[in-house]
Amino acid sequence: MNITSLTRIAIVLLISLSIFFVFTTTVSAHIPYFSSAENSSINRPFEIKDIQISKVIYQKLKEEQVSSWIKFEAREGEILNLEIGLPKITQLFSYRPKIILYRAPYVLTNDISKDNLEPILYISTSDITSVKEFHEPFTKTNSWILYETSTVLPNSGTYFIESLNANSTSGKLWIAIGKEEKFGAKEIADLPFSIKKVREFHKEDLIPGNIEIEEDTQINEFEKSYVLSIALVIIVFLGFRHPAIVLGSDNLVSRVKSRFMIWRI
Repeated sequence: MNITSLTRIAIVLLISLSIFFVFTTTVSAHIPYFSSAENSSINRPFEIKDIQISKVIYQKLKEEQVSSWIKFEAREGEILNLEIGLPKITQLFSYRPKIILYRAPYVLTNDISKDNLEPILYISTSDITSVKEFHEPFTKTNSWILYETSTVLPNSGTYFIESLNANSTSGKLWIAIGKEEKFGAKEIADLPFSIKKVREFHKEDLIPGNIEIEEDTQINEFEKSYVLSIALVIIVFLGFRHPAIVLGSDNLVSRVKSRFMIWRI
């Protein structure tokens, strides 16, 4: 790896760590994920883990891809926090998708269908005329929030969320899940690339394709793996080399910030 590549890695690492400090102190943060055309099938859903950790799934729907599926496992009595929103785009002002939450009443095998599922929550946004505007300062994007709800899940097992077009129009939406802010080294290292994708998603267009953004930034996958590795090492070093610095706390973010402040002194 040449000097230029190492310089790029160092720059991205510094940006990622800087964003991390801002991200965990100034905004209500969701880890961004992007569904693709293959997630239009119930047999190939976008799978997520731990519905308590805050995340947002960006989805595009079109005439030939009327649905987008999310799958997760949950425990009986667990609370599912859902927020449904649209990018604040003129073309989406009247766009109103449907959201259906299903549970699988028994262990599922391959090649399942909706008939195997039990709908437990149906959200129709067609009658919503008043929306809440939301500015996300971290990505500098604007959205309309259509709906917010908290649902107690009745059983342990597999659940699905289906987003679908109410009519033949193309559109895009996002679904935010969870409230607990918790980020791993991979999410931190991926932040610059995720921000770019989120901003692309909020552009004034309705191209009904996947969110596939060329990484014309100067970092390829090989370099990204180094960014991730270095970020992980630094975070572990900062957070745990001197755990006694933060008395009575085992919060990694607090340890990192404390260590950071000591360096500044």
